[in-house]
Amino acid sequence: MKTLYLKLLAIIVMASSFTIANSQNIEIANTSNKNNIYDKLIETLGYQKVLKTNNSIIITINSDQIFEPNSSELKQTISSELNNTIDILKKYKRYQFSVLIHTSAEGANDINLSISQKRADVLCKYLAKNNLKLRRFKCIGMGESESEVYSTNRIEIKIPYIGM
Repeated sequence: MKTLYLKLLAIIVMASSFTIANSQNIEIANTSNKNNIYDKLIETLGYQKVLKTNNSIIITINSDQIFEPNSSELKQTISSELNNTIDILKKYKRYQFSVLIHTSAEGANDINLSISQKRADVLCKYLAKNNLKLRRFKCIGMGESESEVYSTNRIEIKIPYIGM
């Protein structure tokens, strides 16, 4: 009987909308719902840009399309991928997310970390300027962490959810 109760409870929890227990009551992405943020991201950006893991949705954008080389200065024309992602995040106002800025392993680690943190600061300002509330997200410069797996400069936008 206890096992049946736990299974029913798990089904109820998975089918409902989840919230983070904090003062802002920000919603975590619920991927068991048909018309959800994951589906919208796939529809807009494509499968090669959006990854669903056990605990988050990760959008990957090549930061060479956003920033000038070896600089934290934004390019004059910002990637449509970033702007399309911003538009989706505006529609799903209750979701919080993290923005992680990675660099390649070329050059000194301390310089790469500095550039990625400056890029994170600039990107945070860009997101806020585009009407995303600062309380919804944080931007972190990661330097060349994970550069042995990914050799590119990249931006990862992570949207947490309670998975299936």
